[in-house]
Amino acid sequence: MRFPAPPLAATPVALALLCCVSPAVAAERGSPVGAKPIARLSASQAAKTLRASGLPAGRVRRGITAYRLRYVTVGVDGAPTTASTLLVLPHGRGRLPTVAYEHGTLVRRADAPSQGLDSLASSAAVLYGAAGFATVAPDYLGLGSGPGRQAYLHAASEAGASIDALRAAETFARRRGRRLDTRVLVTGFSQGGHAAMALGQALQRRAAPRLRLRALAPISGVFDLQRAEVPAILDGRMDGRLSAYNVSALLTSWQPIYHLYGSLDDVIAPDYAERVRRLFDGRHSDPQILEAMPTRVSDLLTPDGLDDLRHPSGGLLAGLRASDGTCRWKPRAPVRLYAASGDRAVTSANSRHCARQLRKRHARLHVIQLGRLDHFPSMFAATPQVLTWFEHLTWGASA
Repeated sequence: MRFPAPPLAATPVALALLCCVSPAVAAERGSPVGAKPIARLSASQAAKTLRASGLPAGRVRRGITAYRLRYVTVGVDGAPTTASTLLVLPHGRGRLPTVAYEHGTLVRRADAPSQGLDSLASSAAVLYGAAGFATVAPDYLGLGSGPGRQAYLHAASEAGASIDALRAAETFARRRGRRLDTRVLVTGFSQGGHAAMALGQALQRRAAPRLRLRALAPISGVFDLQRAEVPAILDGRMDGRLSAYNVSALLTSWQPIYHLYGSLDDVIAPDYAERVRRLFDGRHSDPQILEAMPTRVSDLLTPDGLDDLRHPSGGLLAGLRASDGTCRWKPRAPVRLYAASGDRAVTSANSRHCARQLRKRHARLHVIQLGRLDHFPSMFAATPQVLTWFEHLTWGASA
C-alpha cells in the first residue's frame, strides 16, 4: 500500500501554527490557566535529587521551587487547547536567566516533566534550576496534564507549545515578583533536540515578540528522519526494540495528523498490531512497552509497512518533510550540537546532516563529539557541558 496524500489541513503550510491562528486565539495563547507547586527543595535536597538521577550535584547554587503550569495554546489543527509545563524557579532575588529544556521521547503522560521531579524528563530541569536558571520544560501537546493525543516529532506543535509555555512562565513568575530574562537559552535531548531546533527557529522568527533566542544546544537530536534515522533503522544499525518503539510512536501519533493508513493492521504485523493499540495509550510506561516490542523492526511491520518506510509517499512523505526541516535556517545565536558515535537509538548522522545544513547557511556552529557513548549516556555526558556553556554565556564562568 501507499500512504494517501494528506488533506489540506495537514499540509506543511497549514501546520505553521505559529502564524496562522486567528487574532482572538493568538491573544489568549500563553495565558496561564492553572498552577500547582509540586516540590520545594533546599539546595542540599536538590543536590540529593540530582545524584539520584545520575547528574552531577557540584553545580548546585540554590534551592528551587517547581510548579506545574497549565496554559492556553493551540493544537495541530489550530484550535484552542491547553498544555502543561514544568517551571523550576531558583530561590533568591534578582532577574533570572531563562533556560528552555525540551525532553526526550516518552509515551506515558505521567512521565512528562510537569508531573514530578523523579523522572528522566525533569532531571535536567532540576540541574539548571539549582544552578540559578529559571527553567521551563514543556510537556508538549497531549502529555502531562494536556488533553488530546501526543504530537510526536511534530515541529510546529513542539515549537508552538514551547513558545506558549515560555509566555505562561514569564507571566506566572512576574505575578510573584520574579523577573525572567527574555533572552532564552534553548536545549533538549533526543526528540527534545528536534524540539529545541524548532523552538529556536520560532524564537528567531519572532513568534513571541518579547522573547529572543540567546543560544541553542541540542543533544542527540532527531533532525533527519528520511535520510539518516529511518535508513539506520532499516539497515539494523539501531537497537531493535527502541526502533520498534519509536516507529510505533511515530505511526500512531502521525496518523491523526497526516492520515497515513486505512487501518493500523495495514502497516503493523498481526502479532503486534493489537499490542501497539493497547500500549500507546498514554498510560503504559516505557519498560512495559519495550518488553512487548520485537527485537527487529522487520518483525513489527507488514511487508507493505516496510516498503512504505523505504519509499515514503503521500501523508508519510509530507510528515517526514515537515519534521526534517528544523535545521534549514540560519541561527543568529551561537549553536552547539552534541552527538555520540555509539548512539544506537538516534544515529549521530542526524547531527552531521543538521550541521551540514546549518553550515551551508553560515551559522555560528560547533559540533561536540561525545565519543562512543550510547543514547542515554550521551544525555548524562552532554547536559553538564551545556550547563557550563550557559553559565559562561550568562555570568562569564570559565567554560
